[in-house]
Amino acid sequence: MSSPFQILTDRLLRIGDVQRQSFLHFGTSITVTVLGFLSTMAITHLTGSPDIPGGYFLFLAYLGIFSLISNGGLGGATVSLMGSGGRQAEYFSAYLTIRIILLSGSIILLLLLGPVLVDLTAAGLVPWLMGAVVATAGVDIAGTWLYATGKAGYIQISSLINNLVRIMVQVLAILTGFGVAGLAGSVIAGLVAGSLYLIPFCHLISGRFMRKYAEELIRFSFWALLASGGMVIYGNIDTILLGYFGSTHDVGLYRITMQLASFALFSALALSTILYPKFASWQHDERRAWIAESLARAVSYSLLLALPVCVGGIILGDRLLYFLYGSPYQAAGFVLTLLLITQVAYVFVFLWTMTLSALGMPKRAAAPALIASVVNIPLNLLLIPVFGITGAGAAILITVLIHAVCTGRILSRYVGLIPDVRALRSICI
Repeated sequence: MSSPFQILTDRLLRIGDVQRQSFLHFGTSITVTVLGFLSTMAITHLTGSPDIPGGYFLFLAYLGIFSLISNGGLGGATVSLMGSGGRQAEYFSAYLTIRIILLSGSIILLLLLGPVLVDLTAAGLVPWLMGAVVATAGVDIAGTWLYATGKAGYIQISSLINNLVRIMVQVLAILTGFGVAGLAGSVIAGLVAGSLYLIPFCHLISGRFMRKYAEELIRFSFWALLASGGMVIYGNIDTILLGYFGSTHDVGLYRITMQLASFALFSALALSTILYPKFASWQHDERRAWIAESLARAVSYSLLLALPVCVGGIILGDRLLYFLYGSPYQAAGFVLTLLLITQVAYVFVFLWTMTLSALGMPKRAAAPALIASVVNIPLNLLLIPVFGITGAGAAILITVLIHAVCTGRILSRYVGLIPDVRALRSICI
């Protein structure tokens, strides 16, 4: 007998491809964003201090770094190579083998570094971090197969389940007094729930592991790793350094404010996920004019949300933080301004980087991310000890602007970056 989730999925999959994916992406993005903000508001008011949220965000920052090591950029490389033609089973077998090796290596590294990660060890979060890295790998492996075989709709529903379970467990954990450990456990609970949904739809085809496919994956994923790794590093290093030079209180102020600012980005994130397989297909058919036109529209649609959110957030500032999260968060009013401007720049980074990857140019997509990372780490080391969370906000703003400019210059050599003047004029008016 089919489960309710399977029945719902089957009905959704009868809708046209583009309409279905658009519906799922925007539907899940809106749902998760709204529920995420509501749960964050509840947690900040229940705890009354940024310390517990700060410890949780430190946990997420380390999870991002160790999951990057476990992933190795293999997911995107596997999707691209499996979607380019035959030998899907062989490529996936190579991916699975390498992924298991990398996952084992990341767990061993975490065990070795555990005594050095004083903030995590003191909070008893190292075992939770190991569990989260393993659970993330499970979701990634199932999602890679489904994404590569044209079943992205399943992944969106899984993401929704993941986030809903995580949010419910978070609120329950705070209400029952489990603190940071409860918040960390909610991440694992959500990942496990999402992977349990995906597994029945993964009709894996076994293929013989062959060295040549593994080597091709490694060559492709190396540059994908540098591109995604650069963004992961400079998206998390500020949090880790704030915890090192400051306290979990500072981390809580900074990351709660960043989460509020990130509301401006959900259109760009949804569109980048929707358009990536389309752009890759059009590149294979040599239809770059279609890519340029769709990219211009995607930028305009993303700015349609990002710019009003940015302007409104700058005007309201600390008052918005006070009413949403409480009086301790008013201190981050100026940081909110910096982070809102950063989100507007992120629109271009996400969409342009996605386009370069879809064009089969991982090396060129990696270069701006590497440049941004090289700039970001010294900026954080220079600014955070002196200016605290304001320094972290300034560092990420400068970094993202550099990343956007470098990515745009590279992409413009291959695809015309034609602005949709009419749409941009309407947004400004």
